[in-house]
Amino acid sequence: MNRKTRTMISRVIVILLIIAMVAGILVSFL
Repeated sequence: MNRKTRTMISRVIVILLIIAMVAGILVSFL
């Protein structure tokens, strides 16, 4: 695997984690 693809995959994982956290906070508020 290239270094670019690895950084892209890690970036996507971080974005998904942030989205999951925000979704959990919104669900807890609702």
